[in-house]
Amino acid sequence: MSKLTHLSIGGKSWALSPNENMLIDCENITFFEPIGLLFLAGYFQNQMKISKVINFKANLGTLNYLERIGVLSFLDEEFGDRIVFDPPRPRMNRRPLRGNLIEFQVVNFNDRNELNENIRNLIFLCSERSAGKIPYEFIDDVFAELLDNIYRHSGENKYFVVAQAYIDRVKISISDTGIGIPGKIKPTFSEVKTDSEAIIKATEPGISSYPEGGWGLTTLKSYLEHIGEYLFIASNNGCVKFVHNRPYIYSNYSCEFTGTFIEICFRTDVIRTLEIEDNNLPF
Repeated sequence: MSKLTHLSIGGKSWALSPNENMLIDCENITFFEPIGLLFLAGYFQNQMKISKVINFKANLGTLNYLERIGVLSFLDEEFGDRIVFDPPRPRMNRRPLRGNLIEFQVVNFNDRNELNENIRNLIFLCSERSAGKIPYEFIDDVFAELLDNIYRHSGENKYFVVAQAYIDRVKISISDTGIGIPGKIKPTFSEVKTDSEAIIKATEPGISSYPEGGWGLTTLKSYLEHIGEYLFIASNNGCVKFVHNRPYIYSNYSCEFTGTFIEICFRTDVIRTLEIEDNNLPF
């Protein structure tokens, strides 16, 4: 049995079980943060390579939420009746979630042109639904930079994405199940010893396996000086949270499957304050 909670992702050991039949217990969870939804999806994908059946236990309110945001549809499409819900999966109309910017999605792409079309669609959807809560250029940077990284570095041709709006925050989360940031950084930089150090290295200016640019994480990290609340990155066995460009390493985090999970949180009240101040400038 595995008890999961979105509140302790950074301190959680995401260990896979050798059991062919197992129980994932989320009965005490009433809400998943966006990054928690991506971890849950990654966990299911990797555990189902081992298990024949997973019994997914949750309270009815949580199952309703997961149904409405699209996670249960993903489990149905990927695994069918190999996932057993307790209580049974709710059958209901998919009413829009309040503050929902992008429902949980698994996006596949075949080439760069198709990925670019994905990026444009996500930028438009997030911008339209956020109703100006965050400026368009920030949304553009998040999707363009992170999905470009997946295309160039992960070795995968699919990704997971979800975004949610709160009263004074917007959270955008993207993940993949590729080789992970350490898989690209550690072979190149001998001074990098741990996966968390590799994540920090990847956010430094000019760090890339491509000569024309960096990883793009530098740009996103720079937002923390003004409008970003945090940048959270977990990859393989590394987990780092950047707040105002200061990294906090979760030393007890471990994960038995590769991939990269990134969430950036914008403070929308700070953005509004900056816009007011700009309007008061004498030039």
